[in-house]
Amino acid sequence: MTPDIDDDKQREKIALFRYGLIADLIHLPPGERGLYAKLTEKASREHDIPGTLRRRVAAETLRGWLGDWRKGGFDALLPKTRSDAGKARAIPSEVADVLVHMKDENRALTVPLVIEKALASCRRASSSRPRRCIGSCRVTV
Repeated sequence: MTPDIDDDKQREKIALFRYGLIADLIHLPPGERGLYAKLTEKASREHDIPGTLRRRVAAETLRGWLGDWRKGGFDALLPKTRSDAGKARAIPSEVADVLVHMKDENRALTVPLVIEKALASCRRASSSRPRRCIGSCRVTV
């Protein structure tokens, strides 16, 4: 379950949660001796994270939030809205079928190589917009 970060109240709630985790560390200078140990200790605890069922936050995430705070204050802790908000992020089923078929036919290929092979096949079939035509190409393996 991901938070609906378009909701301003939810975004503020998340920022307050982030601030609550790093608040006792913001006065420490970057590179302070023992800072990472403190972050690791905080990461080992379970938390009630707003908008998600997850219970833990990685030490590196906490370190990132601390850096964000130092650069931009509280506003930097607000979650960003996705640049692709409102656009479909799922692979169309016909594209997924082609890629799965290619992977089944040649198990040795990694996923990036399967995609590369599909795009190459598509380029041969059509020179215009190869990334958009994977699903419409009749890829042979």
